[in-house]
Amino acid sequence: MEPNLVSAFEWYTKAAEQEHINSQFYLGEYFEFGKGRDIDLIQALFWYRKAAAQEDQEAMEAVERLLHE
Repeated sequence: MEPNLVSAFEWYTKAAEQEHINSQFYLGEYFEFGKGRDIDLIQALFWYRKAAAQEDQEAMEAVERLLHE
């Protein structure tokens, strides 16, 4: 994985664990699209759901998309 992606992933993870909505959504994208790592749809759904629970519209749409594929 590229150094910038590693660093970003680490910071997004720290922020997401502190309930930062955008970071939760971005982690969902990292896992869904395999940004610098293997695709993991279970982890993507986990993070999208956390953001969706805080009423993030994009995360809600991502949850729906993944559940209906």
